[in-house]
Amino acid sequence: MTVPLFRLVLIAAALLWAGVVSGCHRSHSHEYLTAPNALSADAIDINSAGIDELRGLPGVGEKLALQIIEFRQKNGPFRRSEELMLVHGISDMRFRKMRSLIKIQ
Repeated sequence: MTVPLFRLVLIAAALLWAGVVSGCHRSHSHEYLTAPNALSADAIDINSAGIDELRGLPGVGEKLALQIIEFRQKNGPFRRSEELMLVHGISDMRFRKMRSLIKIQ
């Protein structure tokens, strides 16, 4: 599975933006830009989660859960949760819906 160049550029831009936003001073930025991504108490580790756990994430069915596991096996563990967008089928919007429900260990 090859990741198209434009998708890599979009993900790189999102990661860069996340770094810029996290460095913003709260008093000089809008709250929606610097609001912390609070993890859910029952957040799942996407590096060790099985099909059933992954299917509990919003917008993830059996097919997408298998793609996440296959991507993980082929490319190694995720180092940042944003890398999940490299999996075909996980858009920025889908990732935003599950961001607070996932973790990396």
